[in-house]
Amino acid sequence: MISRDGQTWVEQFNNKRRIRGITYANGQFVAVGDSARIAISSDDGDNWDWIQADSGHFRGIAFGAGKWVAVGVSGLIVTSDDNGMTWINQDSVTFHDLNDITYGGGKFVAVGNEGTVLVSEDGETWTTGMWTPQDNSGDSHLLAIAYGDGKFVAVGVSGLIVTSDDNGETWTNQNAGIQNLQDLNDITYGDGRFVAIEEWNKILISEDGKTWTHHSAGDGRQFLRRIAFGNKKYVIVTHIGKVYTSSVNADLESLTVDPGVLTPAFDADTVAYSVYLPPTVDRIDVTADPDDDLYGGLTINGMPVTNGTATVDVAPRGSPIEIVVEAQFGNKKTYTITPLFYDPDGGGVLALNHPSVPAVPAGSDGHTLIFEFTGNLYDGAVEIDVPAGWSPPSTDPEEPGYTTADKGTVSVSGNTITVSGLTLFGGETVKISYGDKSGGGPGAAASTVLGDHEFTARSKGNMNGTPQALAASPVITVYVPDRDGGGVLALNPPVPAVPAGSGGHTLIFEFTGNLYDGAVEIDVPAGWSAPSTTAGDPGFTTADKGIVNVSGNTITVSGLTLFGGQTVKISYGDRSGGGPGSTASTVSGDYKFTARSKGSGDGTFANVAAGSPVVTVEPAAPAAVKVTATPGSVSANGRSRATITARVEDAHGNPVKDGAKVVFSVTSGQATLTQADGTTSGGIVSTEVYSSVAGRVTVTAAADGTPASGSVVVVFTNPNSSSPVPPSLEPEPAPEPESGPDPETPQEPAADPVPFADIRGHWAEQVIMKAAKAGWVIGDGDGTFRPDRLLTHAEAAMLLARVLGIPPRTENPSTGFADDEAIPDWARATVAALRERGLLIENPDGTFRPDQPLTRAEAAMLLARALGIPPRTENPSTGFADDEAIPDWARATVAALAQAGYLSGYEDGTFRPDQPITRAEAVALISRIAGRTGMI
Repeated sequence: MISRDGQTWVEQFNNKRRIRGITYANGQFVAVGDSARIAISSDDGDNWDWIQADSGHFRGIAFGAGKWVAVGVSGLIVTSDDNGMTWINQDSVTFHDLNDITYGGGKFVAVGNEGTVLVSEDGETWTTGMWTPQDNSGDSHLLAIAYGDGKFVAVGVSGLIVTSDDNGETWTNQNAGIQNLQDLNDITYGDGRFVAIEEWNKILISEDGKTWTHHSAGDGRQFLRRIAFGNKKYVIVTHIGKVYTSSVNADLESLTVDPGVLTPAFDADTVAYSVYLPPTVDRIDVTADPDDDLYGGLTINGMPVTNGTATVDVAPRGSPIEIVVEAQFGNKKTYTITPLFYDPDGGGVLALNHPSVPAVPAGSDGHTLIFEFTGNLYDGAVEIDVPAGWSPPSTDPEEPGYTTADKGTVSVSGNTITVSGLTLFGGETVKISYGDKSGGGPGAAASTVLGDHEFTARSKGNMNGTPQALAASPVITVYVPDRDGGGVLALNPPVPAVPAGSGGHTLIFEFTGNLYDGAVEIDVPAGWSAPSTTAGDPGFTTADKGIVNVSGNTITVSGLTLFGGQTVKISYGDRSGGGPGSTASTVSGDYKFTARSKGSGDGTFANVAAGSPVVTVEPAAPAAVKVTATPGSVSANGRSRATITARVEDAHGNPVKDGAKVVFSVTSGQATLTQADGTTSGGIVSTEVYSSVAGRVTVTAAADGTPASGSVVVVFTNPNSSSPVPPSLEPEPAPEPESGPDPETPQEPAADPVPFADIRGHWAEQVIMKAAKAGWVIGDGDGTFRPDRLLTHAEAAMLLARVLGIPPRTENPSTGFADDEAIPDWARATVAALRERGLLIENPDGTFRPDQPLTRAEAAMLLARALGIPPRTENPSTGFADDEAIPDWARATVAALAQAGYLSGYEDGTFRPDQPITRAEAVALISRIAGRTGMI
């Protein structure tokens, strides 16, 4: 009997011999049976030839490895490698009946009575599979075998099931878990499952050969004999010729929608589709026709359908429609249709994707404008109008306005670009490049007309629509970039002042201007934290636009395109990267952050004409008070007064801000202050002290509210004795007879005129006159000398240069100090000459501090360098009572000068290194040492 569909059967032959096994392979059917009979057919099973083997009764046949293998009673095995025309007996390893054979995983496996399992790769050489029957009661006969999903499953009498996962080498008993099972006569594999049949009506199903379910083939005992799978159907035959079929075909033969067309076109093996619909559609008809007339059921969106058509509500946008087909066998297959709604005409969004800043210089060329359209289109189109004055759009690759798109078809008419044939959904985009240079063209040229230029855009949702204007169209601004040096740089927020040496600062500079791929530079003043691009550094610098680079103390932000009031914010001392923020200079004063700009990428940096931001560094809190007395010794006549000058400094040596209160007090001796307190101006505040009692008086000055204080000793002498010169850097001169002149301060003839009006009667009058005559001092230009004013660093440099005869440096008078610009013009060239000779003192921050008063320690350093006296390397102790107060950088030099006899301290044994000296004291000191060394 043969059948094309498993339902209609035709008898083909009847030779009155039992046919025990049949299979199809290699383009033909081969059947075997009793009395060594073998039947071979054409591929359609209509025409058969009979072959007579040598002997025996056959029970099963299989094809694999290019040959046919048949097995039968008493271990019979025959093979044919010529499509069944001739058969050769093979040596067997058993005498038990072999009931079935199959091929899979590169192996033939035959099973039979008494639990026999034979394995062979070629059908000729056989080994025994490792399986031990559970008992010897006769319930170990294996009747059939199948291969699928990488395993062999054999079945037999009394519901026996065994499986092998290693190509038949070892076998494991399985329990189907079904009560009262009779003999399992046959098994097959198809559509992803094993199906076995029981003699009395049961059909067992398993996906892995281990876990089984069962169904009934009909009423009563059917004596099911054989089962096979093909053409998506299981076919079972009984002992009386009855045939059962069950289809696993859950395919659809056709699937349509109205309105709309499925995409892709329907194919039974394709399960996911889309349908493109106008935005006004709320319902569609779905028609599904199962491929198998005996299908088990059909649902559309969960609703049973009997006539194949259902009307589906598509108002909930984005929800797929599900069509579920249930096969006769019970398996199911799901098809989905996703409704996609295209936009109405004029829908979608067109944005300028490049350049990121929509502005270009007037008349500039080489531009590629990339427009990105996002929307839902079904065979729709996008149009863009290029404004007048720009390069006309073109489809010629060598033209400036060459236009391309990554989807659809580009065409040009006049100044209008059209991209048609567009299907976009779910956020898909099309990129349209106007001025595309990929074909060798130069890129588009911008209009020469300043202002905003709109690239008007339109769209249509499908091919039958009409282009309508989008809600918004891209705009590009045509402008003129600033000249080099244009724009404005300001601090935002303003930073009027910061304490000297303070940290944690973030300075935000805001530059406003018109740039096209331009740049801005900012110079960070010396003494501040060095700028850096490393997060975590104090000077870490960032910008909200462009690219930041640092070279030395210069910050550069490049790649800037700004227009129409746009700004770039540059953060110096940015703490976002975990850094501490920048630290201000330790030297007080105004610090300019010099700014430069260039309007375009090929420009040249020029100073920003609008100026550069200035940050004032103010002195920090009072940390030290330096007190001096001028003169240091006065008559105790109740009228003569000594001026007590207090200089209040912060921790960095800067004079404190004006208005700091200082309190004076007499802490030893008897004297009266003319003013008990005062406020600083330029860090200085003064009072006067007088006494009617001869002796030493200590005056203390304290910065109010702080621990900072300092003291000075004033010697009040008997009115009947001469007033001594105040303590100085060098030893006091040896006593002379009262009637004799001071050999180290020779007196000028009384007839010589006094050069300065304010030195008459001063204790240093004679030495100042002598220094003026030698050309060492020239006064202040108004006929005064101001002998009691503190000597500054710049003035000390001028005095030293005149004494040593060192001329100013005429070529390149730059001093090299960090605060070179702060050095007065009248002193700069001289300071440069002295520094070149190594005679000046440089502060740790590289500054000279020209206006800062010269201290006694600094004066000692200048003298040692002028005299060529090296520091004392062995035992650098100075011997002064305040030796520990002398700075490390000066101690060895002071010790060398003291050892050489050039220095002596005060009567209390102190040196007072931080006490400033006056102009008169400096002249007296220089005069005495010059006389002693032969300089005069």
